[in-house]
Amino acid sequence: MLQENEILRVENLSASIPFKNGPIICIDGVSFSLLAGQTLGIIGERESGKSSLLISILGQFERVMQFRLASAQKMRLMSCRIPPPTQIPTSDDWIGCASGKVLYNGEVITQEHLGGISFVPEDNQQNVAFEFVRRERDMGVTLRSDDYPSHLIELRDKAIALFGLEEFVSRARKGKLEAATLKANQFRKIRIIEALMADPKLLLIDQPTDMLEVTEIRQLIDLLTYAQEMINLSVIVTSNDVSFFTNFLDRIAILYAGRIVEVGSTEATIFEPLHPYTKNLMASNPAVIMMYKRRGMKIRLRGIHDRHIDSTTLPSGCVFNPQCEIATDLCRTSRPNFKEFGNDRWVSCHHC
Repeated sequence: MLQENEILRVENLSASIPFKNGPIICIDGVSFSLLAGQTLGIIGERESGKSSLLISILGQFERVMQFRLASAQKMRLMSCRIPPPTQIPTSDDWIGCASGKVLYNGEVITQEHLGGISFVPEDNQQNVAFEFVRRERDMGVTLRSDDYPSHLIELRDKAIALFGLEEFVSRARKGKLEAATLKANQFRKIRIIEALMADPKLLLIDQPTDMLEVTEIRQLIDLLTYAQEMINLSVIVTSNDVSFFTNFLDRIAILYAGRIVEVGSTEATIFEPLHPYTKNLMASNPAVIMMYKRRGMKIRLRGIHDRHIDSTTLPSGCVFNPQCEIATDLCRTSRPNFKEFGNDRWVSCHHC
């Protein structure tokens, strides 16, 4: 049942990439919801499926995977999460597979709905798809055009001032601002401005911490906070480091090996984690440990037991059971359902 003022609902969303030795499981039965004006952080380690989740929400998983494959075959390079050439099926219609339901404002998301959603993908310079998008692109159109409503021009001017992009506005007004001449963080900032100038109701940003310095992340958070107040923006941001966004996010979803294991308010998830993986993730972050100490909490910094999860052969039962210190036979044989702990907090664990 949809909640009042709910802008996005994801139900049992899964995505995988087929290849000869078996499918790569990118997303495995993810469900969550987002209210209008809310901010949600998808937090997880690298290769946990954060990027795949965002493009699956947009209904673009198959298209993106097909594009990456074509790019890789053409340039003899492989982008993130694509298998080696010897393992790629020979069929010309090779695509990824996605299933599940995504509702935007109560309706199944379609291409028409994407006009209200802006997406800023991860700009990995070693990613083949990124290099193709970057070539021959004029990044100055949004910076120099005044063909926008006054509130969007005000928002753009605020973004330019926060990011210190006045020089690029001048360059854009003089002519074409070529994407290939920009540094990665400059490209990223202008992409964020482009996304906001589409006047979205929902903004998805993938891994902004990978491209921006700490001070630039602070500027980004200030900009998003300003945008929320101006256009009632809902935001989903992914990151492998929750500490950057503690004062910005309303809720956090913890993603591990393609599955969400805990969802709750930022305060509860960081300072009162319930799932064993969430506890380990927070205790492995020096910035979070410092926040614990300021509250008088005596929790020592410790690392996560690193045992690589093969996405083609996920463990049965709870996906975290090979690394979990409290795992039992039940954890190894039965996948846990989500339990509600009040106040819109959910945890997928047999022992919580």
